[in-house]
Amino acid sequence: MYPILVSRVLESSEWLANVDASREILLLLKDGYPTLSTSGRDTVISLLMKGPPAEDAAKLANWAHQTYGDDPETYQQRHVRMWIRDRLWMIRDYLTGHPAQVLDDLVAEEGAREHPELMSQTVGGWVQDASPSTDQELAVLPPSELTQYVLLWQPPLLSSSAYGRLPIQG
Repeated sequence: MYPILVSRVLESSEWLANVDASREILLLLKDGYPTLSTSGRDTVISLLMKGPPAEDAAKLANWAHQTYGDDPETYQQRHVRMWIRDRLWMIRDYLTGHPAQVLDDLVAEEGAREHPELMSQTVGGWVQDASPSTDQELAVLPPSELTQYVLLWQPPLLSSSAYGRLPIQG
């Protein structure tokens, strides 16, 4: 319905890497890619094959290293592979040649995500109180102090064994 807007978004490396709109971008790839011109499709494929911005991937890998002790280089390489896989998967019916082979190789290495547009999944688990304060202590705080407490409180860093591993986001 809005082909000019679709092409602007899909042909933009900034939008394709936008973490806050990841789900929407994946869905737009799926539905909007077929409406692009041949040169637009080539641009999108080229952008996707480059992977996410290196700086973003490095930041995520650094977080995984600090939080879980993961090897940053290994984590970053896997994140990039999965980022590419998830985006190419959305347009798999239109891929030929090298991009199709890259997707096949990535699926063979990492497996296929049935619904990559679902950026996170809950498999099961348990919930534990993590607040250092009791309900009673919080209940007696004046609203301004409670607001300040909630805004400033940070959960403690936990080992990966405490809560399990977070999936690599695509």
